[in-house]
Amino acid sequence: MIEKLIEYENDELDSWYETSVEYSDNFMKEFVIYADNNKDKVLNYALNSEPSFISSHNIIFEALSTFSTNWSDFLFNEAQRIMGIVENEPEKYRILEVISDSFDVDNIYDNDFIFFEKLINSLFEYYYNSKNKKVKRETLFVLHDLLTEAGEDHKTLRWWYQMDTIDAECIAERLNKT
Repeated sequence: MIEKLIEYENDELDSWYETSVEYSDNFMKEFVIYADNNKDKVLNYALNSEPSFISSHNIIFEALSTFSTNWSDFLFNEAQRIMGIVENEPEKYRILEVISDSFDVDNIYDNDFIFFEKLINSLFEYYYNSKNKKVKRETLFVLHDLLTEAGEDHKTLRWWYQMDTIDAECIAERLNKT
């Protein structure tokens, strides 16, 4: 299973994105079974590489958030790790999108609301503590995507009103593009 993830990553996920929905769903279900039975191998593989748009982390995150609720701590820690990478290397701010692109928010929201709430609160805290405007803006985009996908977009307006004018302008810019 790890070998297949490496194969997908080696071609920058091109062959993964060319698979059918049926194949990818079956692969992800099999991966969850593999992960549940080989936790140390999965953790070792995931933690020894950096998440990116072309890494197999996307497959791992989607599989574990779509077909399991047993991996919430791992997924939360990975979200924290992504934020830490961006904090130390702000030029990598775009990898924050891996969270909103790869985490199955509908499943998390419906089946593990405590994890969903913890993730959202963590992103808001990250937003408030960041000093980099690009990082703040990208964090807002991720929050917007997660909350909208979960059907909580009406609550975002209340939270966004609490932010300063510059941030409100970038939110308005984002909403006009969606």
